[in-house]
Amino acid sequence: LQGLRIRVETPERTPDSITWFVEARGQGAGTTTGWGLGSGFMITQMAKTSVSYGGIANSKATQIVFTFRTDIAGGNQIVVTPPRGIMLTCSKEGALRQISLPGTAPDCIDYPLELRLTQPLNVGDYAF
Repeated sequence: LQGLRIRVETPERTPDSITWFVEARGQGAGTTTGWGLGSGFMITQMAKTSVSYGGIANSKATQIVFTFRTDIAGGNQIVVTPPRGIMLTCSKEGALRQISLPGTAPDCIDYPLELRLTQPLNVGDYAF
């Protein structure tokens, strides 16, 4: 299974059960060929997280500043999922200001906003 990547989206808070269920299925009819249970992990909210913006009704092209602290080094992606009705973009020229993100300008994907950093984050405080 070289190159297998699994994307996991964690919930906002730790669920009542953190047990993972994994099922292996064969090709064709999808008959179960194996299964297993595994212990999960607790969800920890990112520390010192903030979103700052000018709260003016119906404003467009408003700048927003995101700040956060990471206690674990090595991350290289940042995904921001805004509330309904708010659209964040970063792909237009000059739309993204790195402020304290490491490396050169990150790759940016709109909807939801995703930054792929050119250098991993170290333990510390960041803003963009």
